[in-house]
Amino acid sequence: MPEPVHEQIEYLPRIRIVPDPDQPRERIDPEHVGRLAKSLIERGKMLNPIRTRFDPALGKDVIVAGHQRWLAAEQAGFDLVPVIRSKGTLSPLDILVEQVVDNEVREGLRPCELARALDEIRRQSGGKSNAELAGQLGLNPSDFTVADALLSLSPARQQDVDAGLVGKQTAYYLARIDDPAMQDELWEQARSGQLNKEQAKAAVRSRAAHHNTKAGAGSGRITVKASGMSLTYRAEDGGLDGLLEALDTLRKEVRRGIDQGWDAKAFSRQMKNKVS
Repeated sequence: MPEPVHEQIEYLPRIRIVPDPDQPRERIDPEHVGRLAKSLIERGKMLNPIRTRFDPALGKDVIVAGHQRWLAAEQAGFDLVPVIRSKGTLSPLDILVEQVVDNEVREGLRPCELARALDEIRRQSGGKSNAELAGQLGLNPSDFTVADALLSLSPARQQDVDAGLVGKQTAYYLARIDDPAMQDELWEQARSGQLNKEQAKAAVRSRAAHHNTKAGAGSGRITVKASGMSLTYRAEDGGLDGLLEALDTLRKEVRRGIDQGWDAKAFSRQMKNKVS
């Protein structure tokens, strides 16, 4: 049995460490940094090392993960900071993935910061699916769908979301409304606290139903076939928003089937029994 690999912790002068200008976190929370600094002063040491990569051109270590901890160490007056240096050469994608994972585990990125990071990860991933990338990041595939919706909003509305004036899920639903006047009206309602996530979701469904009725598209079907199986979704079940919900539900049922040890035929029988 192989021996476990232990990462080596080094102590570097804080002034030999510099932040990464391309990190996904665009805004530092001074209150959070202050709380971290207070904790460092009380404990007298940093328990979680910063992850860095050595940049020969700069002659310094660049932060991969732990920017706010580095700032807190400065505020706490620490001259030496514990670091774990990445071995080998990290690609821009490797760095971004590690930064997103670290930020989400410790102190989540703001919604549109995360959306931009996910979009960049997908761009650099060489054609990996949302499901593959989500598994690598410890996220849900639907997080990429939400990210796409948020990035379709104007910069001003993205700022509203990041400032917490409009919730992420509410913004996701409102971004799907293709009538600018209607979206403007509902956005202002959400911004003033008069519209919640469920009401925004209902507005999207109402809009989709209106389009379907107007176009006479009540009986359309979408069929996806793969590995000898097929999945059919009826248009009357809802718009594409409804399709996403159906796929999320199916994913959960498939996971349950795997846990139960079912094969494809057993899973199909269970699903038929469930809807009959």
